[in-house]
Amino acid sequence: MNYMKRALLSVWKKKFRSILLTVVFLIVATLIFSSISIRSAVEREQYDARMSIGSSVTLQFDTDKKLAELAKEKEKAEEEAQKNGTTIDETKYSGFQSEGIKPDAYNNLKNLSYVKNYNLLNSDVGKAVSFKPIVSDDSYDTLVLGFSDTSISNEFASGEYKLIEGRHITKADDGKQVAIISKQLADKNKLKLGDSISIKSIRKNPANIKLTVVGIFAEPNPKTSSEQVSYSYASFNPSSRVYVDFKDSCKLDTTNKDEAIMATFMLDDITHINQFKKDAAKYINMDEYTALSNEDLYNQMAGPLGSVSSLMNLMVLFIIIAGCVVMSLIIALTLKERGHEFGVLLSVGEKKLKIITQVFFEVLIPIIIAFCIAVAANGFVAQQAGNKIIENEVNNAKQVTTTVKSNGSVTSVGGYVLGDLNTDPTSKFNIAVTPTEFGEFAGVALLIALISIIIPSVFILRFNPRKILVKG
Repeated sequence: MNYMKRALLSVWKKKFRSILLTVVFLIVATLIFSSISIRSAVEREQYDARMSIGSSVTLQFDTDKKLAELAKEKEKAEEEAQKNGTTIDETKYSGFQSEGIKPDAYNNLKNLSYVKNYNLLNSDVGKAVSFKPIVSDDSYDTLVLGFSDTSISNEFASGEYKLIEGRHITKADDGKQVAIISKQLADKNKLKLGDSISIKSIRKNPANIKLTVVGIFAEPNPKTSSEQVSYSYASFNPSSRVYVDFKDSCKLDTTNKDEAIMATFMLDDITHINQFKKDAAKYINMDEYTALSNEDLYNQMAGPLGSVSSLMNLMVLFIIIAGCVVMSLIIALTLKERGHEFGVLLSVGEKKLKIITQVFFEVLIPIIIAFCIAVAANGFVAQQAGNKIIENEVNNAKQVTTTVKSNGSVTSVGGYVLGDLNTDPTSKFNIAVTPTEFGEFAGVALLIALISIIIPSVFILRFNPRKILVKG
């Protein structure tokens, strides 16, 4: 009789064994397939989180560290002065000159293979020459902000400021002396696109820049009474801002050799942040500068997902091992009872390989049935289990990040959005079975079937027919 036919008859005749194998593997298959689906969904969510957050690093002089160092130096000097009965020079500790990022540094960094975009920032103050300022002041009345690209600055990228006429300043405007002004400034001076304005420096060596208006923006309204009061100062009044090209902003200070007070680099993937910091250290003394990134935001949003992904990998491994052990025991017990049957088959010349293949198909048929049921039920089971697991991880993550959130909602550095620290961690995802996951599950099922029958079969078939018949 053909071994395939014998396998089908055995499955039909031994209904209890077949049902038992089907139920056992259904439990194993459901757990494995759900784990694989959850892990894949988590990986997709991690990728989506990386893409939605983006990846940027902002370099700037570490003023907080410098101020702390000055405070320590002052405290030490005061102690020495008190011992010696002298006084200290207060002006020595009252301020310092921050260092900008030199062109050699940012030019090398912007050309790194994984840097896809960049934005340089310089700011200065000046006085209006050819127009009436929004806020009149004896010292200065205009805040000049120089960007390589205004469209990716915090104000415009976040939607707080909106360009209502004209265009943004881009890298193509390098040194072309163009400007974006506020609607209030344009209305007050009856300025339109294409008109010119002039601003002069307030420094010892004054320099004037003449700019052509290429854009007009709508400034936000003050949200609080304190903001309304602050708008009486040019530095805080959005309408007093004039956006210019980065290099043009440097012309107001003749001592500035195109140095940037901040530089933001957009990377192709958040995984390159650590590498960027290492590369930046080659050109910048990182003891004096900070490298602020949105890596913490990504970890806050996607951190729970990483824990779930690791858990699912461990679960798959554990369930495969447990499934193989349980099914091997069941098959071994049934095969031991069939010693006489196998002894007869071997004695009439049946090949051992065919007997093993028969047993394999006897196991494979229940596995296929369980496989189909597991696939059908996977969407619901995996979704419910995954949501519960991720919910627990999110609750843990929220407890850990509570202290971080207490500092405020938006991390904004020098006009660049680094992220919202009050963004909740990713708490849900959608299960969708892809061909890759289906193939992986099918491969795991086949592996379990093979391991389950090989060990018991070898245990039985290592004897010769005479011994098997005697033992049977």
